[in-house]
Amino acid sequence: MPPRRAARAAALACALTTAAAPVPAAETCTRRPLVDAAGGAPVRGVEDLAHDPATGRLYLSAYDRWAVADATDAGERPPDGGIYAVSAAALRAGDGKLRIRKLTGQLDGAFHPHGIGFARQGGKARLFAVNHAWGKAGGGWRKRFRLAVLEPTGDSLTRVASLRDPALCRANDVAARSPTTAFVTRDHGACRGFGRWLEMTLGLDRAKLLRVELTNEPRIRTVADELAMANGVTLGPDGARLAVAETRGERIRIYDAEAVHAGPVATHPLPGGPDNLTWSESGPILAAVHDSLTATGMARYRVFGHRRAGSHVVAVDPATGGTQTLVRDRTGTRLNMATAAIRTHGRLIAAGLLDDALLVCRENDGDT
Repeated sequence: MPPRRAARAAALACALTTAAAPVPAAETCTRRPLVDAAGGAPVRGVEDLAHDPATGRLYLSAYDRWAVADATDAGERPPDGGIYAVSAAALRAGDGKLRIRKLTGQLDGAFHPHGIGFARQGGKARLFAVNHAWGKAGGGWRKRFRLAVLEPTGDSLTRVASLRDPALCRANDVAARSPTTAFVTRDHGACRGFGRWLEMTLGLDRAKLLRVELTNEPRIRTVADELAMANGVTLGPDGARLAVAETRGERIRIYDAEAVHAGPVATHPLPGGPDNLTWSESGPILAAVHDSLTATGMARYRVFGHRRAGSHVVAVDPATGGTQTLVRDRTGTRLNMATAAIRTHGRLIAAGLLDDALLVCRENDGDT
């Protein structure tokens, strides 16, 4: 491992905390390997999921973090990722490979999608995607943070806008309230360098939540700060409430979406560090949580050869904070490091950042 990457991994392991509570994994889950419908290659690194209820389409944001790290360490151009789609019917049918369609192959420029959020309103649909666009900088390769605004057009996504504001540095996830309004989390206050290292090492709560408004001149403003590694963000079914995951804080905060500046209306502790969140139509918030952030960081950066981390998905009652374990795979053998989960059409679907598969679970009480 290159010295700089090893130092970053060591800082991560030092800074993060652990939590665990053994619960059996779901017995009704099937591992569904992901392959590109065009070429048949495995698709690794699905970080987030977004659903379009009108079409039944599930969007998946993916890029292979290990392949990107290997390329940039060698001074080579990193492979792009993409946003893929799969139908609800395919998720319900069978138990074999899932052939997923890449919708962003025609986009120009570096595209490494991370968090995504979808909104449809008044006949207009938009998919927002945090783009960790790797590019040349200072003789090497550096992650550049963008917010892509995409429009579904048949079997492709067309870029409507790409925001490159400095306020988006360390952007992690996005929740779309409408085709013109979104909330974006920043997982750190400092963009890079010593400031970010200090945040991680000392556990400083400097992460932020941004509100993005797409007008003639896009407007980005901070609506909440002093968060403990802000990660996932999701809106309630009616758009009135907003939930933000604090990974290092092992909790979620719930806000009035129109008065985030007034502070959270509720704060709920979780049994681990939450990653992406999805507010289901039936009420609960689904959270992929990391039982051990140290183990997660070691697998993510392959410290001492570690390549696997557990998966844990819980449902959170937004009113009481009560949690229910839906999926638990302590070793990560069924799904390697879950980062997102969603309920749709009687299925619970979980995605793993370090995997090339989804975990699809039958549920009698799933959303329809």
